[in-house]
Amino acid sequence: MNITSKEVKKIIGEVVSKTVDELLQQKLIKKKDMNTYQKTEQLLYNYNNFKEVVKDKQEMIEQIKQVGLSKTSCSVIPMPQDNGFRETQTESEKITSKIAALESSISLTKNYIKIIDNALKTIQDDPYYMVIEKCYFEGKKHSAVANEWFTPIDETTIGRNKNRLVKKLSIYLFSDDVIRELYS
Repeated sequence: MNITSKEVKKIIGEVVSKTVDELLQQKLIKKKDMNTYQKTEQLLYNYNNFKEVVKDKQEMIEQIKQVGLSKTSCSVIPMPQDNGFRETQTESEKITSKIAALESSISLTKNYIKIIDNALKTIQDDPYYMVIEKCYFEGKKHSAVANEWFTPIDETTIGRNKNRLVKKLSIYLFSDDVIRELYS
């Protein structure tokens, strides 16, 4: 099966759009008219959090498999339903349903992580790639990154190259939006 680069770009665009929608739903990013640069920064700042969420959900699945679902209090009396009879799930069905929802969420988040990883691969050979890791993944300030650099370097150089690389990533992650921004 041969996939053209045009088809790959279309698939990436669709997946990125779904990624952003999911991130908005999970309130990991806000929609306050962010431009593509800001969206890219939000993805980078939250990259490690996405990986932690996957681990946490995998642990939740293991816990459910071992001890079942946590019990809810029975002290509240349920109100009768207006719609007649209601089918109740067995404990086994509730467990299966919860695990399926968690697995679906894990799969979605892993896909988003993979998209970000693929975007990062496009810049990994850049001599200033480490700036992305230090600023976004380790949360360091430009001055700290400049001080840790192999040879003495100015923090404005760090900032300039960070901005350049984020713009490059934003084109990969949000190509359609970048074009809209340029032509609007």
